[in-house]
Amino acid sequence: MKTRPLWMGGALIISACALVLWHRTHERIANIASEIATKAKPNMTEEKNVLSRARAEPSIAIVTEEMARKEMQAEMNSKPMDTFGKVIDQYGNPVIDARATMGVLEFASDGIHTVSKQYYTTTDSEGKFHFIGQYGAMAGFGFDKKGYEYSSRSPSQTRNQNYSPDPAYPIIFKVWKCKGAEPMVIAQIHEKVPCDGSAVRFDLLKGKRVQEGGDMIVSLIRNPVNIVSGKHFEWSVTIESPDGGMIEYTTPHPYEAPADGYLAATTNKMPANMQHWTSEFTRSYYFKIRNGGIYGRMTVDIAAHFQPPPTPFNALIYANPSGSRNLELDPDKIVKGP
Repeated sequence: MKTRPLWMGGALIISACALVLWHRTHERIANIASEIATKAKPNMTEEKNVLSRARAEPSIAIVTEEMARKEMQAEMNSKPMDTFGKVIDQYGNPVIDARATMGVLEFASDGIHTVSKQYYTTTDSEGKFHFIGQYGAMAGFGFDKKGYEYSSRSPSQTRNQNYSPDPAYPIIFKVWKCKGAEPMVIAQIHEKVPCDGSAVRFDLLKGKRVQEGGDMIVSLIRNPVNIVSGKHFEWSVTIESPDGGMIEYTTPHPYEAPADGYLAATTNKMPANMQHWTSEFTRSYYFKIRNGGIYGRMTVDIAAHFQPPPTPFNALIYANPSGSRNLELDPDKIVKGP
């Protein structure tokens, strides 16, 4: 499986986190501005405070807000980013001589835009590394070694804001030790399914709807079938594998299908009064089909709210036609399905 610059995904996640952090601190900037204005209150009896004057003189409000931004910027950018980490593979073995990258994000002087600085080190004989003496608003990590892959979807990809650095308890980062990609079939399904429970069959290797047989059967029930826009409704979807099975996964490295544990069908139910109700469904599954002769993985997306029926059903499918459970992907080894 071909590797790629692993820090790029981290940079995107850090940027997204920066937006959330900026929104959360915007109110604090206003509060700081009020405090600064109060502290700067002039000794004039005809004025109650600088804030009241600022309403009449916008320039004072601008200066006050600028002072608040600078104070907030200094506060956010002064957090120590000291980190102790350890890199292991899927077997728990330490990954030696991997290049570790820490991207530290800082807010620019306007308090809105951000800049990122990158720092590098190498893992030792125990797979451990550390960064000491860097400061910023937040940090993310990436790792690079030939024959290994690190996913930006890993839970520990970004540094927790409450993290307390301790060399005795390093953050564990998991990478995937590649075995070598095999020829893979890639297929996509972009179809619509009825909302009355009628079964729809699909050929997963061709990404096509079929009238008989098939590797996957999808049935969606909506109550009522014809819905009112903006109103919650009860719905459920069942996905079946008639001659194989499925296992849901959340791992960021879905590169080897399990040997067993597959279910012939899975059902997701969404009552109308469910607390976190949604009309959308996204799940990822390992699958084995055709009497266990083919293993693969797929991500399924359903939007159950389309009116009038039918409603969209989409799937992205990767399958190894050789019968191997190896699901690593090399773009140069993509083949057509049988």
